[in-house]
Amino acid sequence: EEIEEEDLVEMVVESELKITDVQWNDNLTDPGSEMYQEMQDDLEEEMNVAFCNEDTTLDTADNDATCSVAVTGFTEGSVNVEFEMSRLASNDSLPSEDELLEELQERITKKPMKKFAVDKKSLKISK
Repeated sequence: EEIEEEDLVEMVVESELKITDVQWNDNLTDPGSEMYQEMQDDLEEEMNVAFCNEDTTLDTADNDATCSVAVTGFTEGSVNVEFEMSRLASNDSLPSEDELLEELQERITKKPMKKFAVDKKSLKISK
């Protein structure tokens, strides 16, 4: 069934997960540092694969990406990664927070990140 573009809404989810195989470094508090930028790039690439793979993207005429992940910061505790995931979803089938969290945990289990070990139980949705 075709989903009309006007029926889509952008859903932005603020979320967090913990990486257990990276030592905390104070450079991760500085978005201008090389370490911050490298971690941000690597994580965004890996999380886009894990959370935004082909079965969530809708074919739109202009072929825009319908899902993306942006790392918004790091906090100490191993390394906690704060990120936003935005994705287009059909207005009449928006998932609940619990459904979305379950889906993200399932995705990261099926498609684990190559460069980082993630504590799946740490995955949470801020809002």
